Amino acid sequence: MLTEKDIISEFEKYCEKFNTYIIDDMKSYDDLYETLNSKVNYEEFCSGSNISFGYHHPSPVVDLIIGNMSRGKLHKKRSKLSKPTHRYCFDKSGRLLIVDKIMPKDFVEFTYYSVFEYNKNTVTIISISKFESDIEIESVAFCEYDKEGRINSFTEGYPDKDVFSTVYQERYTYSDKGIDTVVTFNCDGDKRNVDATKRMINDMKEHDAFKANAKKVLRRIERTGCLLSVETYRFFYDENGYITSYEVYNDSGESTTYKVPIRKRRKV
Repeated sequence: MLTEKDIISEFEKYCEKFNTYIIDDMKSYDDLYETLNSKVNYEEFCSGSNISFGYHHPSPVVDLIIGNMSRGKLHKKRSKLSKPTHRYCFDKSGRLLIVDKIMPKDFVEFTYYSVFEYNKNTVTIISISKFESDIEIESVAFCEYDKEGRINSFTEGYPDKDVFSTVYQERYTYSDKGIDTVVTFNCDGDKRNVDATKRMINDMKEHDAFKANAKKVLRRIERTGCLLSVETYRFFYDENGYITSYEVYNDSGESTTYKVPIRKRRKV
C-alpha cells in the first residue's frame, strides 16, 4: 500500500524525469512526429470522445472512474458523418505511433498531437500543442507493462510553464476476471494552487460542511507541501466477465459504490 511518504517520493521522482522533456529545441518534437509519420502503415479514427487520447487511452478504466468521460467510438475509416475527434497512426506491427487530435474548424490554427516511444516494457507518450510557431508540451506519460502485456501503471505529468508540478498516477492489480483494483493519486505541487487552496480552506473552515476535514487537509498540505488526493477502486464483474460496478475508497477509508452504465460495461 502506498504511504504518503511513498507518494511524495514518487511525485518528486517523476517530476524530475518529466522535466527532462522540456528542451531548448522544441522543434525536435515536430521532427520526431515526421519520422514516426513516415512509418505509418494504417490508420483508425475515433469520434465522440472527450478524453485526451480518445478510444485508445492507455488507462483501461479512466472513462469509468472519472465522471462524464467517454472513450467514444472507433472507426476504421474517416468520414464526414462520423465527425472524428482523434486520428490514430499505427506501424505494420500494430504499434500505436501517433495520436492526432482533430480540431474543430474554428480552431484549425491549433495543432495537438501525441507521439509514442517504445523501450522494452515502457511506453512514453509526449503530447504537444502548437499555435503558429509556438510549441509547448501539454503532458508526458509513462505506461509500464508486465510480461503478459497488461498495463501495470499509467503516470502522467503536467507542466506549468517550464516546470512539471502535477502528477497523476493509476496502479493496477489483476484477478482472473480482469482488473481487480486501481490505486490513484493526484499530486499538485504548484505553489500558486497550494496557496490558493489554503486561503480557501481558511476562509471556509468555520462552515459546518467543512469543519470535519479542514484541519486534516491543512495538516496534509503542511506535511507534504502539495495538494494530494488518493483513491482506491475495486471492480466487480458478472458471469461473463463484464465489469458491472466498483467501490471507491478515499484516503479516509470511506467508500461509495457505483454501478457502471450498461453501455460502458466491458472486459477490463
